[in-house]
Amino acid sequence: MIKDQSDLKRKTDFLLNAFVNLIPDFITGNREIMKQKLRMKYGRKDCNNYILEQKKNLMKSYLILTVVFIILLLMTIPLLYQDDEALTRIKKPAPGEAAITIPVEAKMNYNGIEVSKNIDIKVAPKELSKNEKDEVLQEFAKQLPIRILGKNTDLNQVSRPLNLFEYDRNTGITIVWSSSNPEIIHENGAVDLIAVKGQTPVSLSALLTLDGIKREATINVFIDEKVSSEDYSASMEKRLAGVVDRLSEGGASAYLQLPGSLPEGMNISWHRKHESSFGLILMTYGVLLLILYIKRYEKIDKEIRAARESIERDLPEFISKLVLLLNAGLVFSSAYAKIVQDYERNLIRSEHEKNNRKKRHLYAELLEIQKRVEKTHTPLIIELKDFSQRCGVRDMVRLTAIISDNWNKGSALAEKMEREGELMWIGRKKKAEEKGKLAETKLTFPLMILLLVLIMITVAPALLGM
Repeated sequence: MIKDQSDLKRKTDFLLNAFVNLIPDFITGNREIMKQKLRMKYGRKDCNNYILEQKKNLMKSYLILTVVFIILLLMTIPLLYQDDEALTRIKKPAPGEAAITIPVEAKMNYNGIEVSKNIDIKVAPKELSKNEKDEVLQEFAKQLPIRILGKNTDLNQVSRPLNLFEYDRNTGITIVWSSSNPEIIHENGAVDLIAVKGQTPVSLSALLTLDGIKREATINVFIDEKVSSEDYSASMEKRLAGVVDRLSEGGASAYLQLPGSLPEGMNISWHRKHESSFGLILMTYGVLLLILYIKRYEKIDKEIRAARESIERDLPEFISKLVLLLNAGLVFSSAYAKIVQDYERNLIRSEHEKNNRKKRHLYAELLEIQKRVEKTHTPLIIELKDFSQRCGVRDMVRLTAIISDNWNKGSALAEKMEREGELMWIGRKKKAEEKGKLAETKLTFPLMILLLVLIMITVAPALLGM
């Protein structure tokens, strides 16, 4: 029994550790590969706990994705074993609504020959009968005085153009306007106040028209009983195609009646096709699982890239400080110790003041090297060479080589490091310019989206008015 949140966390960690130990190592990331990657940033430090946390986080993502997949799978399993629903009719959309497409399975039987075919039936909206059209026109006529007001508040006090529209999209009604005094109110709704003499009444007549277009197509098929069953099947499918074409046509009835038989003894049974999302869910799960597997080293690689960029960014500044202290008379080891000690004091001060300043990887690594040299009495140049090789930064490798070749040459070392620092500052400036250009390129995409939105806003009223 779980007593509190800490107990839950402890049991969750235990289960994650068990899963990590059970599954193959390569699924959550090879430990040796992770150690090689982390050596660049952490050197000789023990990273086993860090690697274990990374593997547990990835295992957690795998488990969450799998649980969601199982839930969705359980929701779709009943559809796989559900019998297809037998159909005899399909309800049509209401007048004014869009046509719909219904996936069905048609099964035909003739002389022991069975044909099953999945088809899509396009169901047109229900057409109105004459009485229903009269009712729609009558109701539309009642609403017309309000709909033509435009910016006027009352038809007894008209001073602005009227909205004499000629077509209503919802009902399909066309309107033809006529005016008893077109000099005052034109058929297009324009109002001429100058032509008004007193309170002159104007009669507007609206001819409302609502009519449907009907289309009928007939396909005659003659069956030869001596041909093979394959030919029968092809002919039956053609006959079925003709039936589907006729079903797609409009009509005045509220329901689309599906025929149960055709001439010459052909029987048809209709079944609603249940669309299962099992395949889509399985494919999505597989893709997401593959993405997690491919990106299992992404966090470590991201940290390494950030560390390398931090070294490249801070190295010119570090060289400038070294050159300044060397020119002041300090030897390299003393100048190096002075720089890292200043960094440590500033770091302690920022932590004391609770100032969330990011640690600078170059200075943090150099500080660790200084502490290791003081503790183990290892030569400083050996530690610097080891750091330059594992960090993978070419400028750091070149700087270490210059220091090693000119270790005992004070003024010569300062001059060479000064020239090297100038080159690094130029390189840093170029990288900053490249990042600026890259930022401009990235901003182009949202600008294109805004331009498309502006075009749509401008063009949409014209398209709607067509």
